[in-house]
Amino acid sequence: MREVLLIIPKFMGYDTAIKEELSKEYNVTLIAADELDISSISHFRKKKKIYKALRKFLLSVDLKDRIDAIETAYRCDENQLGICLNKKYDIILAINGHYVPDSLYEKLRANNPSAEFILYLWDDAKNLFRRSHFKYFDKFYSYNIKDCKKYKMNYLSMFTQCENVGHLENEYDISIIASAHSNRVNFINKIYKKYSSQYKFCVYLYQQPLINDECEWFHDKPLEYKKYIEILRRSRCLLDIQNPIQEGPTTRAFDVIQTGTKLITTNKHITSYPVYGNNILVIDEDEPVIEDEFVFKKYVKEKKEAYPLKDWLKEIGVM
Repeated sequence: MREVLLIIPKFMGYDTAIKEELSKEYNVTLIAADELDISSISHFRKKKKIYKALRKFLLSVDLKDRIDAIETAYRCDENQLGICLNKKYDIILAINGHYVPDSLYEKLRANNPSAEFILYLWDDAKNLFRRSHFKYFDKFYSYNIKDCKKYKMNYLSMFTQCENVGHLENEYDISIIASAHSNRVNFINKIYKKYSSQYKFCVYLYQQPLINDECEWFHDKPLEYKKYIEILRRSRCLLDIQNPIQEGPTTRAFDVIQTGTKLITTNKHITSYPVYGNNILVIDEDEPVIEDEFVFKKYVKEKKEAYPLKDWLKEIGVM
């Protein structure tokens, strides 16, 4: 079988799902792309205050310090990244990949001159620790349309882990399934207080460590994906609360296409994306307004693309 190196952060089981799908056609070596994140940031912050101030005025100094911090973390901290140098690869697929040291990318390039290096960003480029690693790749994709224009990447939305499974009889009007970040919890409380007498809610919030254990909304484990999809299939709408530092649509915007569920989102940028249509309502985070007309109207079937994982990998060119 052909060999693929998968460089990917551990996130919501996506790393496992991609590895399992790739394993149907490749021998897969997986390394955690975020293994050095905490230590790299720690080394970056160790400089004196005067030197830190200099970074704000000289971007070249800031970038050099970031690259050096990753290299220091790679040399000084225990990690498993070097294991990837023991093989030859046909494809190197990196998700974000910003905490992988340049020295490792250079060795991979030298050891695999005929391999195709593919980069996919599922975070906004502005939020990466550094972007200088783009130069090591042959093909570039991003979930963010603005980044595609700025960095000459190909736009490719996030994948969904299920096929088109269709909708069932509605049990909930609005479902909220998310991690319990502080801004989200405050917003959910606001929405629930305003609309709980009007709509039937299903709320599942993942919180680690579990602090709000007296409230039935909070759980110390993420909701299993199958249960998440089942709730979507029985919900008129799913509420999506945008991470304030991200612009591109989350996977929720594509999961709902597969389940025939409408989306209510605080992401104002979604109107610029192909996924936007009659089944999406954008609300203001400060003054949210949800109308009966949207909640209770029938789901409108539209030609919107939602890539199951296998098709997503085909679009990238590895399947």
